[in-house]
Amino acid sequence: MRVTFILLRRELHATFTSFGYYLLLAIVASVTAFLFLNQLGVQGYDTRRALLGSFTWLYLLTIGLAPLLTMRLLAEERRSGSIELLMTAPVDDSQVVAAKYLSSVIVFGTFMTPIWFSHIVLAAFFDAAIDWGQLCAATLGFVNVALIFLAVGLLASAVCSVQL
Repeated sequence: MRVTFILLRRELHATFTSFGYYLLLAIVASVTAFLFLNQLGVQGYDTRRALLGSFTWLYLLTIGLAPLLTMRLLAEERRSGSIELLMTAPVDDSQVVAAKYLSSVIVFGTFMTPIWFSHIVLAAFFDAAIDWGQLCAATLGFVNVALIFLAVGLLASAVCSVQL
């Protein structure tokens, strides 16, 4: 288990130190905030109905982010030649797969934070009535769907030698 956490830390460090991650996070946060605020205006500032109106964007986000997060996991290691170094280290294949899968799940979770941030700002500064149960259920639903998409994406990355 210790080896899995070391590999997980390596994957997360590689992701969180890349410019592309922060650029994509800024784009996703901007679009999420814009669409949620737009839905607030359309739905008469009812946060519950505005969250329901934002579901289409969150579905598209889930479908679009899963391939982006998983296409580089194993295919990039194979392309760069570092897969040999990783596989000759004293680690099991299951530890490598678990670390890469967990890192993609954690990174996907960070892309769900803008919708939470929007609700927290509304609750803190505008005294909006937030349905926290609906927000938790929606977030957990999208994360559960993403778990399946990320697993399929990791499988595709393991089978293919090219990222695309």
